[in-house]
Amino acid sequence: MGLIPLKIDEIYETKILRLNNEGEGIAKVSGVIVFIKNALKGEFAKIKIKEIKKNYAVGEIIEIIENSNERIKPII
Repeated sequence: MGLIPLKIDEIYETKILRLNNEGEGIAKVSGVIVFIKNALKGEFAKIKIKEIKKNYAVGEIIEIIENSNERIKPII
């Protein structure tokens, strides 16, 4: 994929900077924007790269290292 320095299935630790209009977390890893489902702004997480596009990547959370203040446990 040329210019993007990330690889599929590699694991990174990153901070979630903000959310997009679809509610996905946005992080930057090695200068590349990464969209991450189920992430909240302010969290620090271990992510795995699942997909690489021309200008961005898609990742998934492997482990939340530091929770956001906005994350709550579901009532069961």
